[in-house]
Amino acid sequence: MLSCSILLAGLFFCFESSAAALGAAAVQKPLQYSTTESRDRYTWLACRVIEGHLPGAVSYPGDLDYTDQQKHYWLKQQALLHPICRVSPTVAEDIPIILKEISVFNVPFAIKSGGHSFVSNVSNIDRGLTIDLDKLDSVEIHGKAVIVGPGARWRQVYKVLDGFDLSVVGARAGNVGVGGYLLGGGNSWFSGRAGWACDSIESLEIVLVNGSIIEVDKYHHPDLYKALKGGGGNLGIITRFVLKVHKQQEVLTSNIEFEEEAIGDIFQTLEDFDEHAAEDPDVAVLPAVVFTAPENFYASIMVVQTKDNKKSPLLKRFQSIPHIYSRSKRVRMGTLTSWGEEGGGPYTEYKATLTIKNNATLLGECFKIFKSLMDPSELLKDIAYRTAITVQPLTTQHLIAGREAGGNILGFSDKDGPLQFISIETRFSNTSRFAHHAHTTDAFISQCDAKAVAMNLSHPFVYLNYASEKQAQDVYRGYGNESLELLRSVREKYDPQNVFGRLKAGPFKF
Repeated sequence: MLSCSILLAGLFFCFESSAAALGAAAVQKPLQYSTTESRDRYTWLACRVIEGHLPGAVSYPGDLDYTDQQKHYWLKQQALLHPICRVSPTVAEDIPIILKEISVFNVPFAIKSGGHSFVSNVSNIDRGLTIDLDKLDSVEIHGKAVIVGPGARWRQVYKVLDGFDLSVVGARAGNVGVGGYLLGGGNSWFSGRAGWACDSIESLEIVLVNGSIIEVDKYHHPDLYKALKGGGGNLGIITRFVLKVHKQQEVLTSNIEFEEEAIGDIFQTLEDFDEHAAEDPDVAVLPAVVFTAPENFYASIMVVQTKDNKKSPLLKRFQSIPHIYSRSKRVRMGTLTSWGEEGGGPYTEYKATLTIKNNATLLGECFKIFKSLMDPSELLKDIAYRTAITVQPLTTQHLIAGREAGGNILGFSDKDGPLQFISIETRFSNTSRFAHHAHTTDAFISQCDAKAVAMNLSHPFVYLNYASEKQAQDVYRGYGNESLELLRSVREKYDPQNVFGRLKAGPFKF
């Protein structure tokens, strides 16, 4: 069936709407552009053709829906990008239509799940087309699993599950989107027992670039199933996740704050925790060292006991360090993850990461580097300025659980653990200082990594969800040759024209 529209000052344009045409999209020769202006022109055409198929799904600058969706990014650097149009599918069947026109018109595009990325052009794009999955946000309990749309936020998931004394291996901040978090791996309060969040994926529904909607699990398309567990959003658009659930009531949280003098003891205790985490895999810790006004440097630790064991020896080790504040509270996961929703809005942030072997001495050396790079005058230039490093244990049990759940693409073996991955995050409101803060953050990573190499304590893993744009090529290399070859073979099989590699926004490509 042919449908025709008059577009762009009288250009008469016809398009097919048959199912056969959708399947043929991947073999059509894409348009080639000679100028940015012609690319924008054809992007606008693609938007209009999609609008003809999906009335009400497309919005443009100045439209209320467009303006509202632009506000839903966590950080300023994402919201400042302005696509030519935004497309909001409401069902999986909308997406083959969108991908067909993207392929035919050779349109650069971005995919937004929760919009929580620190890298500016991951889930939004300038002068392209943004697919906003916000309306694919259903959360439904189904037996021993929960079926979740990629546009849901984790606060929605926990809210539903809390009411049934259930939970899932998910994010620690409620405003994080489900889709990007899971496809990047996902570190969770439950990871000490259950592994990465992606290890809890039982199946996925994905729309491939040729318009096919397929179910993926360990029995159906097992190569694609493994590649999607940590491989990012480069192989299609996920429209549904089926995740394992477990029984869960309240968790016990403990927040402890320390003066700078305690940092050495914290690192030593963290090394001991990582080494002996098998004593209680239901305890998770998140230590941070913060540089901010007026204290300059201080440390904090959040300890979460998912089995509510007040007598855990691991918790007592942290509580025994002299501290200035400590508070414990029993809460539901929905409440706990709401505490991680601060930030975002008018701020810009820059983040980077590296992985090291478990060693307190190296952590101390990295803190010295961090301290040497911090400039107190920055605290006076920008009231919002803050920089923090966090250290997250990757326990041996965490890695074993991933293997026992069927494996993922991240490339770990049981022998790799215990590890720690360090992230550094700089928040500021003065965007003119972006280059300066990025340089300082990258300098910390490179100098800390150099110290790790010198001490024979480095590890190649770079966590996708924390990686900076500069680290993009290191992410997939860090998975190892076997994983990288699998990713490439899966791409060639399911996206032979490399539409996602050529046209999807963002630096994280294999």
